[in-house]
Amino acid sequence: MTMLLAGIAVAVLAIVAAGYYFWGGQGETTSSELVFEATTGDFNHDVVEKGEIESSSNVEIRCEVKSRNGSGIAVLEVIPEGTYVKAGDILAKLDSSALDLERTQQQIACNTSESVMIQARNTYETALISKQEYLEGTFRQEEQLKESEVFVAEENLRRAQLALQSSERLAANGFVTQLQLEADQFAVEKAQKELESARTRLKVLRDYTKAKMLKQFEGDIKSAEAKWKAEESSYALELAKLKEIDEQVKKCTIIAPASGQVKYANTTNQRGGGTDFIVEQGVLVRERQALIRLPDPKLMQVRAKINESRVARIRVGQRAHVSLVGFGDRELEGEVIRVNEYPEPNSFFGSTVKEYATLIRINNPPPGIRPGLSASVKLHVEQLKDVVQVPVQTVIEKGGKSFVFLQRGKDFEPREVSLGSTNDSFVVVKSGLAAHEVVSMTPRRFIEKVIVPETPRPANEAVVSSPDGSTPAGTKPTDPGSPSKPGEATPTAVVKSGEGDGAPKKKSGGPGGEGKRGGGGGDPAASAASMMSRMDTNGDGKLSADEIPEDRRDRFLAGDKNGDGAIDLAELQANMARGRGGGGGPGGAPGGGPSGGGQ
Repeated sequence: MTMLLAGIAVAVLAIVAAGYYFWGGQGETTSSELVFEATTGDFNHDVVEKGEIESSSNVEIRCEVKSRNGSGIAVLEVIPEGTYVKAGDILAKLDSSALDLERTQQQIACNTSESVMIQARNTYETALISKQEYLEGTFRQEEQLKESEVFVAEENLRRAQLALQSSERLAANGFVTQLQLEADQFAVEKAQKELESARTRLKVLRDYTKAKMLKQFEGDIKSAEAKWKAEESSYALELAKLKEIDEQVKKCTIIAPASGQVKYANTTNQRGGGTDFIVEQGVLVRERQALIRLPDPKLMQVRAKINESRVARIRVGQRAHVSLVGFGDRELEGEVIRVNEYPEPNSFFGSTVKEYATLIRINNPPPGIRPGLSASVKLHVEQLKDVVQVPVQTVIEKGGKSFVFLQRGKDFEPREVSLGSTNDSFVVVKSGLAAHEVVSMTPRRFIEKVIVPETPRPANEAVVSSPDGSTPAGTKPTDPGSPSKPGEATPTAVVKSGEGDGAPKKKSGGPGGEGKRGGGGGDPAASAASMMSRMDTNGDGKLSADEIPEDRRDRFLAGDKNGDGAIDLAELQANMARGRGGGGGPGGAPGGGPSGGGQ
């Protein structure tokens, strides 16, 4: 199996090499080097992404049935996807068996509550009648009886008084004995007592008994009224619950609110775990979960995801062309209408590369276009007229500059170029290369063979290397491929096409000896001042953590003696002085001295 894969790889490489050989750009080729002839023409920078067709105007149908058991409600029937429906057509039916049972139980509860409410109302009405009965019946009877007793007592007193008067006249003439006279006097006193008692009973009836009975009747009325209202409210709640259940049963039959083409609201869980939602018979649907969408076929758009490395080039209003699967080579015109500010959520097991959803409106959607179709979107980021351009693989970077290798007969020489816009295939050359000049397609073969002089350093600046032999932040390593000065013409050191890796290389070194980085000469104060001026980007006179490269940050900050989280000039000078004395520990200089320079 391994031999088979190796054979396939060799065959692919051979085909690619043959293509480069015979294509060779538009210029001449040599027998040992692939070349390309710089061309002048229109440069198009297009961002091509895959996407999916959707409608910008969707009537979304959601499940409006409340979950009773927390797991949702099952779909019994659903109309096939893609069906054209009219307003009022049945789209789906949900399982209403549990609701039907609940409705029966609720109907019983409503009947019971109604019975209790009627009984409470009768009790209230009875209390009202009892009060009226007492005022107009019982009390009047008792009052009349007491008044009759008073009337009889008054009459008895009058008769007793007349009898006493008669006895007193007879007693004065000697016809009535003293004993009989005393009996008549007692009869008068008795009649007076009975009259007072009758009058007291009448007063008690009118002033106290009546008030007491009225208070009792009013209390009974209010209590009965409160209980009636409570039972009436309970009955209303039971009826409302019954009505809600009836509405829930009704909502189990989902009706189309408008005309359109049915599209299932299938969803995929971005984090995995097997919890995707696919609309089909038997699936459980939650409350407020989207079930079906009715897109408007006249308002179609493409949803594409743009990689974070290219999303900054996408702007609202940019032109685009959309190619649809099943529509041949036809391209539809479109326009970017929205670029999301935040990336799309990634899958739990997916890549960490961020992607931003972008919506492209299709200006004139043709008949037959439908949501869910795959689409290829070509976003026109930039168009330039009549510019020199070469393939991206013909350009290399060296010392912070860009180079191509120009063909001179069978040899190649480096040429510094200034670059403009680029796409996945070509890059615009703003200066340094003319049309029809031939450049190498494999420039990296020469990157270690081209000698570019070092940029001269100031006389008072020393090269300080870190203990691991790397160059500290703020200083660029000596690069044989860099020009001597900014703006200085690149030397035309000629490299023959067939030279090998054994060509002599320029050795770099300093006072520490050949092949070593220098570090023993110069003034530490001047070196520290020079390094501070290069690395202090915000000009505060200190090197903070974000101004020091991460791989050397710990060694630099080890010299932070005052603990402010930054290195000032005095601390940097002290570190460099210790480094020149051979220090290399945590408190030492970021670079090594003569005895500690790295090879």
